[in-house]
Amino acid sequence: TLIEFVRIGSQVYWQWVAAGQSLTAQRELLQNAQARVRQIQERVEAGDLEKIVRINNEQLIASREAKVIESERKLQQSAIKLSLFLRDGQGKPVIPSPAFLPPAFPPATRPDNNQIAADIERAIQASPFLVELDLLAEQTRVELRNAQNSLLPKLDAVAFASKDIGEPADSKKDKNLFELEAGLYGEVPLQRRQARGKICAAEGKLAQINAKRRFVVDKIAAAVQDAVSALEAAAGQIDRAQTNLRLARETLELGRLQFDAGNIDLISLNIYEKSVTDAQLLLISAEAEFYTAVADYRAALAQDPMTNE
Repeated sequence: TLIEFVRIGSQVYWQWVAAGQSLTAQRELLQNAQARVRQIQERVEAGDLEKIVRINNEQLIASREAKVIESERKLQQSAIKLSLFLRDGQGKPVIPSPAFLPPAFPPATRPDNNQIAADIERAIQASPFLVELDLLAEQTRVELRNAQNSLLPKLDAVAFASKDIGEPADSKKDKNLFELEAGLYGEVPLQRRQARGKICAAEGKLAQINAKRRFVVDKIAAAVQDAVSALEAAAGQIDRAQTNLRLARETLELGRLQFDAGNIDLISLNIYEKSVTDAQLLLISAEAEFYTAVADYRAALAQDPMTNE
């Protein structure tokens, strides 16, 4: 239960981080439009630009402000959801402040594919589900042995010894001599259907437990492999997203120079700015996906959440 709690809580935390990063990207996009208000006004007054360009820029500001408000709402939602896993000393939910957001995601570290077999073995050894099944199997084996014993004959050995002691009780002085009696008592169960029924039930239950255990082992291996695959895919997406963001920023810088020179209009510049924001959001999504997979990976390994292993 603790492993699952930490897995979900970790994923909610990274969703909160992603919401904060997305809000930052939307604010940067808004600041781009706000920063050129004076420049556009001066160029309109100088006759270099049409008045409609100023109106278009004001429209961009309004639409981007709406996006910022939407992103702020998503950040609040994720913070409220995270408060279910973040408590104070009295156990009350604590809504984290945006000031607690990290400046960026940590660097993504690819998993070592050579360790998958070892990781699967570690996960099998640490799995609490398998521990529970092993205890249940041992209990069933005890029940099976008890039922098997009910079919066996019962043999008891009995011994009695007696001898009169003390002063004579009468004038004849006839005290019994030492006597020893020994015997064996055997019982053979005639009604064996109940015992045999218990044996069949115990054997069936044990076979069911063994089959379930094999399935759980396979499920653990599949969970580890799937988590590693998700990590690999997310890491690859991060690499591509970083390249995409770098190229989008280079294109934006050239676009700004062309806009200042009057070679492109505001619509084209807006496309370049929007491409940068889209690239940022794509990178944020890939990073959040990576650390979501990390939480699944740790849970698949059944690592103790209270340790740093």
